[in-house]
Parts: sequence; structure tokens; C-alpha cells
Amino acid sequence: MCRNIKTLYNFEPPANEGEIRASALQFVRKLSGFTQPSKANEAAFNHAVEEVTRTATELLAALVTNAAPRDRMVEAEKAKARSAQRFASLARARGSRGGRGLALRASDLRAGSPLAAIFFENCSIKADSSAPTSPAAFRGLAQSKRR
Repeated sequence: MCRNIKTLYNFEPPANEGEIRASALQFVRKLSGFTQPSKANEAAFNHAVEEVTRTATELLAALVTNAAPRDRMVEAEKAKARSAQRFASLARARGSRGGRGLALRASDLRAGSPLAAIFFENCSIKADSSAPTSPAAFRGLAQSKRR
């Protein structure tokens, strides 16, 4: 299934029309193989998006559960943490073969963030005053370790 199609059911607040339509658009793009249809296929493509949107809206309204609604922010943090863990292990594997490492924004590593905890647990980054601080110093360090 397309990774860009997200679960929309049982969230608080519930999915809005825009989110449902965006998922329908991704689904039709995946099925058709078009990101943007040609003029000849545009009417059929748009009709399919509208029908999938309508059907998905009906489905979400008809589903019943006893489970408590999930919080969007909590689920987003969990997804970030899973992603960080997956990419940290990928970065370690690439690092042993000379590939590029993982790039993170400083805001991703704010104190108390699950992403920060996983990142620092899985990466061999130490607070060290002798650590290189410029791209040239990093290149020199990498070259000296290869020898």
C-alpha cells in the first residue's frame, strides 16, 4: 500500500474532508500510475477521486469501535520515533560502508522528545570538545580513520 495514505479512522479530532480527499487522491494516483493525468484522462481521474472520497467518507461514518479515539499528536510522535529508529540503524549500516549519514533538524532533538531519546541511544555521538566542528574537519577525521 502507498506509504502516503494514512489511517483516518478513530482519531480525535476526526478526519476532515480535506484529509479524506488527499488519501483518495493518493489511492487513485497509485492505482492509475499517474501523478497528474493527461487531458484525455483528466475527467476519469477526477471522477475516480470524487467517488473514492465519497466512499471513504461513508465508510468512516459507518465504522463502529469500542476503542478510545487516538490522539493525533501522540501518534505523530510515535511515528517520528519509529522513523528515527529505522533511519538510525540505516545510518549505522551506511556509515560502515562509507555512505552518507542521517540528517536531523535541531527541533527534532528537543529535550524530552522520543525522537531525541532514540537518536542518542542508537547513534555514537558524544559531547566532546575535541569533536570536529567544520565540514573540512569531518572529512579529515573520516580520511584518518580509513588509513
